[in-house]
Amino acid sequence: MKFGLFYEIPCAAGQSASQRYEETLAQIELADDLGFATAWLAELHFHGPLAIMSAPLLVAAALARRTRRIRLGIAVNVLPLHHPLRCAEEAATLDVLSGGRMEFGAGRGALAMHFEGFNVPLSEGRGRFLEGLEVIKKAWTEESFS
Repeated sequence: MKFGLFYEIPCAAGQSASQRYEETLAQIELADDLGFATAWLAELHFHGPLAIMSAPLLVAAALARRTRRIRLGIAVNVLPLHHPLRCAEEAATLDVLSGGRMEFGAGRGALAMHFEGFNVPLSEGRGRFLEGLEVIKKAWTEESFS
């Protein structure tokens, strides 16, 4: 059996975002030392102190420098809100920086507040997700594509 962690990163009352991020990095560093298999990081937007992790790939990059064995997962990259080629590049860069420990998770998203905040119609979510996933897979597996 393997054990993992899942983080949305809420802030406690009176806690700054910088304190919460540092606390999270330290917790995952300890989890690495204790032999946990994976740390999963959620992508959430516009939730205020309930969840401050809007850039999980950046948090995972910081973790890549502070950990050695634990796998670093994104659960999930909300593909309709991102340019798929940029997402592929950033995830591949994280994989290199982490020594091959990146776990890529992708989803279409379902929260209207996320889509509204990025001015993306919720009705386009499924199509953007499918197209984005196809682009990412091709970016990682083909020499060139269009």
